[in-house]
This record gives sequence, C-alpha cells and structure tokens, in this order.
Amino acid sequence: MHTYTDQPEFEDTRPAFARRDCGISGDGLWVRRCAVRMTELRPEIDLDHAHDLAQELSLDDLIRARLPEHVAEDMVRDHLWQS
Repeated sequence: MHTYTDQPEFEDTRPAFARRDCGISGDGLWVRRCAVRMTELRPEIDLDHAHDLAQELSLDDLIRARLPEHVAEDMVRDHLWQS
C-alpha cells in the first residue's frame, strides 16, 4: 500500500521514457535479456562481455527502444562484438 508523504519516492519522480513501449520497464532487465540472447546465439561469447556490451548499447535511446533480443540478433549477425 502506498502512503503519501511530503516527498515523492524516487520511482514517482522518474521520467517515463519511450523505452517502455517495447514491454520492458527496467534497464537491468533489458540488458540481461540482450546479453543472454547474445550468448544463446554464440556460446563462445562470455556472458560478462555480452553484459558489458548490452549495457553500452542500452545507453543509446534508439537502440534501447527496440526489443533486446532483436538487438542481440543484429549484433551477432553483423559480428559487431569484439572477442
């Protein structure tokens, strides 16, 4: 149950980004889904490396607005990761 106080909670003051239109509300979840999909497609990619790459990708609002699995598939298909 939410109780009202003089100061709004942090979550209440956060701006709503268009990122939510892809059905994912949290940045961490987007990064995790992208990284996991990269490692599913290319098992030789280290999960930590995939996570770092997904974290970097999530900073771009145009990329972040897409489904993370689609971004991962594009990254793997186009060989845009570094070993």
